[in-house]
Amino acid sequence: MKKLRVIIANDHTLVSAAMRTYLEGCKGMEVVATVRVGPQARKAIRQKKPDLLFLYLATRGYEGLDRVEDVMKAFPRLPGILLAVNNSHEYTARALQVGATAVLPQTAKPTELEKAIRAVMRGNSYLSPNLPHTDAHETPFHKLTPRQRSVLRLMAEGKSTKEVARTLGLSPKTVEFHRARLMERLNIYDVPGLVRLAARVGLVSIDK
Repeated sequence: MKKLRVIIANDHTLVSAAMRTYLEGCKGMEVVATVRVGPQARKAIRQKKPDLLFLYLATRGYEGLDRVEDVMKAFPRLPGILLAVNNSHEYTARALQVGATAVLPQTAKPTELEKAIRAVMRGNSYLSPNLPHTDAHETPFHKLTPRQRSVLRLMAEGKSTKEVARTLGLSPKTVEFHRARLMERLNIYDVPGLVRLAARVGLVSIDK
């Protein structure tokens, strides 16, 4: 059976070592690189072509999430699991908005980490029940799959169906399917409405 190729993108050397030791002890997993979040991660992803990316930011601030976004936008088809230092609702929501496929607290147990891995490798999102994500704060955006979020972001950036398909490595018909499904989930059936939602959740910016 082919091993799952993993890259650890981490700002904390000791945490990186611990994560590497744990993941290499998991059956069917191979850590192919350990790098810092940012340009090093992008270079390693291009060279190693991993199946999964683990992300850890040593800072509790939001500035680190900009580097996560930089990586995830460059590789929209790559599942990314973020271990969060900051457990606030705003941080969790922003982590999902910048492209993390799964978000767990840094104190997550191995059983939950394995659950998140299974979820993202099936193409689903995962948000730890130990992080705040109450319905009162969520928008329908959080109900979208990672693929639907990628399609929404690219559509909101003004890309055509063919351009979205080329960027994500999909067929135009598959993109049309995802577009139809995300519209149903959001209950928004026009592009301007989708753009407004994407801007509201921070997926794209609108120049005034």
